[in-house]
Amino acid sequence: MNLQIDFATEGATDYYILINVLRKDNMAIKTVNISFPEQSLKEIDKFAQKEALSRSDVLRIGAKRYIRNLTEWQSLQKIGEKQARKLGLDSEEKIVKKLG
Repeated sequence: MNLQIDFATEGATDYYILINVLRKDNMAIKTVNISFPEQSLKEIDKFAQKEALSRSDVLRIGAKRYIRNLTEWQSLQKIGEKQARKLGLDSEEKIVKKLG
């Protein structure tokens, strides 16, 4: 894997990461610019070092997990809404009353 990471700052608290990666199979990974507050970037770097990961790995893993978790949560909400309709619980009042 060929990895190129460039860092830039703009202002006192904005940090930018420019990542360019080519995998061995020549499948290009897109370059992105991301800005973070300084404290967030410090936390990311501290975590990356603790876990022996690159900053890019931490961000990539975090994004994948966020998307997966949000998608699963939305699926569960749809199941819950469907079950609530089957039970005639079509308002918050009816749900609270049923639980109470």
